[in-house]
Amino acid sequence: MAIILPIVDHSFADENSTDTKVVQVSVTNALNDFKQTGDYAYLVKAWDAVSSIKNAQSGIELKLTVLQVCYKARDMAYDPTADHHITLNVTPPLGGRQSLFSGMYPKDIQDPVVRKKFEEDIAENNRREQKLNKERKLQQIQDALINNVRVVLKGQPKESPFKKRVIQLIDSTITEKELKEKLLEP
Repeated sequence: MAIILPIVDHSFADENSTDTKVVQVSVTNALNDFKQTGDYAYLVKAWDAVSSIKNAQSGIELKLTVLQVCYKARDMAYDPTADHHITLNVTPPLGGRQSLFSGMYPKDIQDPVVRKKFEEDIAENNRREQKLNKERKLQQIQDALINNVRVVLKGQPKESPFKKRVIQLIDSTITEKELKEKLLEP
């Protein structure tokens, strides 16, 4: 489904609207909180804030800033589409004389060695799940922001001042060559 934007020359007038300023404060706070804590939930808050801007052409600089931080937060060696072997119920390890079954509580295992191994397996499964959830969400945000900026650029005449300004913002905000290329590819 194609999104059609009107071809008009914008001089970033909406960047100074009250709504955009409120979003800017919200994004800045969320990004500062992320920088201090490393908790990606703050990136999700920043994404939610920039997503609230109704005009796709408004808030481009904020969107690029969130995109840059999100891109840097991603583990690019991690493929969120791959099978990462996460289970709903971790199977207890074999051992001891007690009958063990998937879904049982570690505290119900009498053998302390088997119980410890089971607790470690559960913790590892939880870490894998958290990593997968984080990387999938960051990839989703990244893809949406890239798409948003590309749609805005494609909707502008080649020589429009607005398009030139957006390209300047990409050059000044985005530090990774690969990400710049994705934003600017035809």
